[in-house]
Amino acid sequence: MSFLVWPASAVLCLGLAAWLVPGRRWKELWVTALFGGFFMTFVIQHLLGSVLGAWSHAFPSLMVLGVPAWLGVTWFALVLIFINYLPDRGARQAAYVGLFALIATLASSMLHQLGLRPLRLGWGWLETFLLAYVIHCAVVGIDTMVRHRRN
Repeated sequence: MSFLVWPASAVLCLGLAAWLVPGRRWKELWVTALFGGFFMTFVIQHLLGSVLGAWSHAFPSLMVLGVPAWLGVTWFALVLIFINYLPDRGARQAAYVGLFALIATLASSMLHQLGLRPLRLGWGWLETFLLAYVIHCAVVGIDTMVRHRRN
């Protein structure tokens, strides 16, 4: 069943982006949906979850909020550098969705470990998508307001 999660997540991302951010071009929406869907369901939840789980058991004293400190700082810096060099605004927004999705996934995972469920929906990936898109839409809204103020 897990092979159905990424396409379902990408469609969910596309629907949320089209509904929450009207006036976007379909090409940008597809990039955002596929990028967010892929990173959320496969890379972050499966691969990174396994790596962090193994690391936390091997080196518990080097963990900061469930993440190895050196890995978190290095990854975050590299991603921000990479995002700043993307030429297309739509690609940058899609990359920010992936970054915010990672942050929301880690936050959701920590809350689950503490016995808290932020939205009580029962599916971690769905909760994470909703959190990531709330942040994404806030960033797009702020970006739009700043651009209108400059003109």
